Order: sequence, then structure tokens, then C-alpha cells
Amino acid sequence: MNDIITPITADGRTGFDRFGQLVTWTLPDSGGYRTGYVLEDVREATCAICGQPWKNSSEDFQNQHVARGLLKPLVVHRTCYQGLEDMTERALWSRLLRDVFSFSARELPNQYWKSHPTHRGTPWFELSVQGISAEGRFQDVIPGRGSSLLIVAGRRKRVWELRLYGLGDLDDTFRDVEHTKGCALAHGEDEKHYYIHAWEEKELSDYLKRFAGAALERGYCRGV
Repeated sequence: MNDIITPITADGRTGFDRFGQLVTWTLPDSGGYRTGYVLEDVREATCAICGQPWKNSSEDFQNQHVARGLLKPLVVHRTCYQGLEDMTERALWSRLLRDVFSFSARELPNQYWKSHPTHRGTPWFELSVQGISAEGRFQDVIPGRGSSLLIVAGRRKRVWELRLYGLGDLDDTFRDVEHTKGCALAHGEDEKHYYIHAWEEKELSDYLKRFAGAALERGYCRGV
């Protein structure tokens, strides 16, 4: 990364290089090397989420994220984007699950983006299934009926990942699905889980309902 020729912040860590690019340098927490990268010039811009401008400091200029996949990319505060992504993901799972399962939920650290500055804060969820909707009402899962029914779910880069525990191999249930799927044993686990990727929300909804249907067919609930 090029040196700053024209600084624009009081600490001199953000400014323009000899090519006219706005660059910034971050300082290591302890020892090591400094890191530099190119920024968008947001001095006269406002965040499209909160409507607030950027402050004239290196820390605030570095707090930016380019939201792509839109008609026009938008530069927003990274912290605002993280908050919006977090709320959107929580609302999605609440909407998809409430009519299929009754469950207790535990929040997990992001299982895919473990170091990404923007996405690492978006949680995954561990959902312990307590009941399954059948014929318009919830049937309780039978205590001690095999392994507990568990769903670990969250977003990867372009897909959602479902890790389904308690039913073993589900190839018959997802035979017609061409996306990534199969059985796996994660690090530190004693039991294999079935994993499957969904590219769209409607697929995610369909897969959750298939998992519920497979559990009902195998007699995991009372009165079924």
C-alpha cells in the first residue's frame, strides 16, 4: 500500500496517496506490521441506513462497508450494516420456524465467517426441537426417543447451511435436491449430522418442513 501524501485526519493515518486514492492505515494491537487499504471517499456522504455522515477520523472512515447486490452499490457504516444483517437474520429464522417447530434457541458464534470484519457478528443458531406441527397442532417430541432433534443453522457466503441432528442419514428425504448435502462428523462431535445448503428462502423453508416430516414419519412425536 502506498504512503499517504495528503492526510485528511488529525492522526495522519487516512489521506490521499500519489495516485489520488484515499487510503488508510490500521495500527496492530501489539507489535506486528501496520495494514493499509483503499477506502471510499465518504466525506460528503451519509450512511444509507442511519442517515448520519462520517466523522473526520480514521476510525470512522474505516467503519465503512460497500453493500453490493443492489441496483447501485451503497456505502454504509459497517456497524449499521452488521446491525441490520443481524436483525434480518433473526427475523428470517423466526418467520420460517414458528409454524413448523416449537423449540428452544441458543445463539452461536458465526460458524462460517470467523474473522470477516463485517459478517463475523451475524449469529448462527442452535435450535432444540421440542414439538412439531402436525395436522394444525404441535405434537411434543417424545423424551428419550433416540437422539435429540437439533438444528444448527446459519448463513454462509451465498447460501444458508442446515445441520440436522437426530435422524441420521436423510438422503431419501432430500433425494431430489441437487445442492450440497450429505452426512458429516464435525470436530468434537460423537454423532454424525446431515447437512444441506439452501440458496433461496423458499428452499430453506422447504428443507425445514421435510426434516419435520421425516421426524413425524419415524415416530418422534406423541400421538403420531
